[in-house]
Parts: sequence; C-alpha cells; structure tokens
Amino acid sequence: MQALVAATTAATPQQDEMYSAAAVAAMQCAATALNNLQNFQAKALKAAANGGKIAGHISESVNLLAVMSKGGTTGTCIDGSGGNAPDCVNSAKQLGCPAAVLNPTADIDKLDDNEVKATGFAKYDGTSAAGSTATQKCHLLLTSGNSAGHLWQDNTPGPQELLLGLLSVTPHNSHASTAINLGTANAIATGYTPTATTKDIERMYDALVAPQKADDEGCGVTPEEVLKTVISSGKAKELIKLVRQNAKLTDKGDKNDYGAAAIQRATAGQENSQDEKIHERITTKPLTQVTATGTKSASIKDNSDPADLQRTLLLARIHSRQQKTDLQKRLQEEIAKKPTQQPRRQQKQPKLAKIKGQEPAAKMGSNGMRMQLTKAKGTANLKRKKGRQTQQQEQESQVQGLDCSKHKTQQACEAENKDVKPGQKAVCG
Repeated sequence: MQALVAATTAATPQQDEMYSAAAVAAMQCAATALNNLQNFQAKALKAAANGGKIAGHISESVNLLAVMSKGGTTGTCIDGSGGNAPDCVNSAKQLGCPAAVLNPTADIDKLDDNEVKATGFAKYDGTSAAGSTATQKCHLLLTSGNSAGHLWQDNTPGPQELLLGLLSVTPHNSHASTAINLGTANAIATGYTPTATTKDIERMYDALVAPQKADDEGCGVTPEEVLKTVISSGKAKELIKLVRQNAKLTDKGDKNDYGAAAIQRATAGQENSQDEKIHERITTKPLTQVTATGTKSASIKDNSDPADLQRTLLLARIHSRQQKTDLQKRLQEEIAKKPTQQPRRQQKQPKLAKIKGQEPAAKMGSNGMRMQLTKAKGTANLKRKKGRQTQQQEQESQVQGLDCSKHKTQQACEAENKDVKPGQKAVCG
C-alpha cells in the first residue's frame, strides 16, 4: 500500500515505475504468504489431530503395562517403589512426561531440536531400554510354547513393536535371548520428510513434523521489511525487466536488464543501500492523507495506518485524473488558437534548355549557377590530357552570346537553333 501511494504521487517517471514495481512485488509476496498459510493450516490440523491420537495411544499402552505390573517383585515391567509397580495411572504426571509437556508455559514456533530433528526422533537410536530389574521375569518377554499363564504362545515370536514403534520387545523362552530396545527412528527422514511411510513410527513422524517443514519463507513481517526485501532481493527489478521485455518497450541494453537497474539507481539517487534510500523516499514524502474525520498533511512515516493510506490512495488517483483532464483541455485550447496553415507548395525547378545535338551542363562558380552548352555532338571529344582550364575556355568560345531566356520551352529553343553548325554561335532570336 505504501509503495502504491508513492507511485501515484511520484515526481518522475522513474520513481513511478520503480514504486509500482515494488508494490506489485509486495502483492506477490502477500499472495505467497496467504497460500503458505492455507497449506500450513491443513498441516497443523493434521499434526494436532494425530498428536492427540498418538499421545492417547502411548498413554493407554503405558497404563496397561502399569496394571500388568501391579503386584510383587517378579513379573513386573515397570519399576515401582520397593520393587512394586505403580498403581493404575490416573494422571499424565504418573507417565513420567517432562515438565515442558505437562505444564507448557509459552507458545512454541518449532519442535524441540533435542527430541525431533530433520532426520527423525533424535533419541530413538535402537539402544537397550531395559531397566535395573530387567533380570526379573516380565510377561512381555517370557514365552512358552503352550501355557495358559504366559502371554506369548510361541517360544520365539520375534521382535514386537509397541507404542507405535517407539519401543521394541523381543520375547523368548530363554532369558538370555530376550531384549527391550528403543525404536530405531533417528535416521528415518531427510529434511523433515520421511524416506518411507510404511511403519507406524514413520507415519507418526510425518504427521508431527508437517508444520515444521512448511514453507514459511516470506518477504518480511512488517511493511518496512517487505518493501526493503522486494528491492534488495531484486524482485522489483525483475518485474520491470519482464514487463519491458515482453511488451517490447525498449531494447535489452548493456546490462541485459532492459534498463531496470538504471531505473532503480535513478530512484534511489545512489549506488549503495538503494533499498534503504528508496524506502526513505517513500516513507518521508509529504502527503495529504485522508483520515476517518478529514484530511491532514503527513508522511507515511508519521502515519502508516492502513485505512488512512487506502483512502489517501483513492484521493491521489482522483487528483491524478483531474490533472490529466486539465492538461488535455489546455492542449485543445492551444491547438484551437493557432490558425490553420496551408501546406507549402513545392516550387518547380526550371528546365535546362537543350539544343538539338547539344547537351546542357552546369558548373557552380563564385557567381552562382551558370548554364553552359557542351560541344555539339559529332565534334571531336576533348582529350583527358588537356587541363580543365583549356576545356572550359574552348566550351565558352562556342557558346558566347547565347541567351535563351525568351524561350518558354525547350522545343522552341531547339527549333530556332536547328541550323546552327558545330563551332558557330547559337542563335536565340
């Protein structure tokens, strides 16, 4: 908006074009930001919805383990005070979640890089998750081929994923062959994009980090940042080049930019820090701003209220149109004052008289044009070795006394001199 107002009230064509290009580039930034916001909203909703499901799934699984572990010192999977498992979980605190999760104190704009990286879940590297009492029997690990008192009815069922793949247990009928490991999920992605989405932990990661990898690149937050960015990044110059090139307004010039750099330099009035200078010119230009209650003289730096600038833009457009109308009217009045001029007729050049058997020749001397007649046809041509002076004297001796001014046509002159022989003086009347 600021650049549009400045363009409408610009003092030079270069300023008008530069400010207009900056305004259009800023509009493109706004359109990109709006599109990114719409995409981000969908990703954020997906993360929020799946985040709740994931948290609920993990909580229920941990609660199940706690219930199964209630009792004596054997058969537990979750340690409790004195070797006893905890009571049934009735709060998130009993799950052992960190304080930042239990009591969030501020909004966050990104995931904790110590936990979630661009390559996956940082701490889930497949290492052992067994506790200090792992030597005791655990229903999740102990197997039996055929026993009503055991969870697994297979001696070697192999690794089993729990908590959406965050935990892996390997039951076995031999204690030495059992294992409890963290899921291997620290290298499942590149740039917050999972290399595959076939496993639960990969799909969970993809849902949670979708907002993190959203394209949030923009031109800035404030109008000042946006304006400086579109100039310093070359977006405004690229627009000028594209329009001038495609509309064939000018040639490409020495820099192959169709004059875009020269326009920006002329607007800034300097070679360095052109974005700073152009921003200064735009924001410090005196304006008649239209407020909600009237008008006032103020620069954009003094008053950048969007509503006031919108009304000011409309006023500037009205003034611009009035000035154009007034100039057209004055031009028509000036044209009407001048008398109609008749086109000048081209004067006919007099024809040179041509005597039968002779050819006219012209020589420019100090006294102007002098008409001479060459020797009659049929006489010996002058040799080239004779000097120009000799040739001129001989020609003049043959045409002395010739005056054809009374003849109106070439035919009349030829008719009167038809009997003149070569070497004789021509008769003209």
